[in-house]
Parts: sequence; C-alpha cells; structure tokens
Amino acid sequence: MIKSGEGDILTVLFAMLGGIVLCIVYDILRTVRYAVRHKSYVVFFEDILFAFISAMLTFFILYTRVQGEVRAFVIASEFLGFLLMRLTFSRIFMKGTKCAVRLVKKINLFIKTRIMKPISEYFGKISEKVSKFFAKIIKNMLQRVRGLLYNKKIKRQKAKEIK
Repeated sequence: MIKSGEGDILTVLFAMLGGIVLCIVYDILRTVRYAVRHKSYVVFFEDILFAFISAMLTFFILYTRVQGEVRAFVIASEFLGFLLMRLTFSRIFMKGTKCAVRLVKKINLFIKTRIMKPISEYFGKISEKVSKFFAKIIKNMLQRVRGLLYNKKIKRQKAKEIK
C-alpha cells in the first residue's frame, strides 16, 4: 500500500480521471438514448451495464492504487471527477451532440422525402408498366395452350355448347 502523500495525491488524481471517464461513457450512453428511442427494459439493461462498468473501473483503481482496500477518499475523488465533468464539459458536449443528432435527423428526413421518395415512386411506376407488359405476354402464351381453364377461347366455346 502506498503510504506517502505523493502516492495519495496520484491516487486521488487517478480516481478523478476515472470519474471523468465514467462521465464520458455516461454522456455517450445519453447521446445514444437521445438519438434512438429505447424501450424501458433496454434502458434498464443499459443502466445495469453502466453500473457494471463503473464498478469494474472503481475496483481497478482500488486494486492498482491501494492494493484493493476500499478507501473513502478514492470513491469520493471518483465521484468528484464525475461531478466536475458533469457540471462543466458534459453540458457543452450534450448540447453539441443534441444539435448534431437533430441535424442528422433532418438530413435523413430530407433524403427520405426529397430524394428517395421520388426515386421510389419512379421505379414503382416502371415496375408497374413492366409487370403489365409481362402479364400481357404470359396471358397471350397461356391462351395459345389448349385446355387451360384460363383460356378465354375455350370458355367461349364451352359457353356456346351449353346454350
């Protein structure tokens, strides 16, 4: 275990850095949640995953810096790093990412409505014409074959025989 004051200061700095990293991970998670709607059970599992990552990072810091002893100043320093990041850069980061997500959504909507929809309608009309063309060809081919129920000539002949 590190007993010197210099070692404790480094431990505090590493714990604060760990808190900053956790805040960045949490901001990324928030950005994903903002960009894509999640069901409540997915949010639950994301929160469980974040808690697991937080616990593993805290354990790693405790294990490497103070030989696995649970020290209150390490946990408090990690929380302080998270809080400082959350109250300063995180706000700027989230405003920027929200603007970026809105911009991407607007671009996506523009592409869907102004570019893809007309192309889809155009190819829909072409495919409709092509399918009518091939349906006419197939219909003519089937009418040439004798004895098919589809053949209109045979239907007319049977209708005349019945009268």
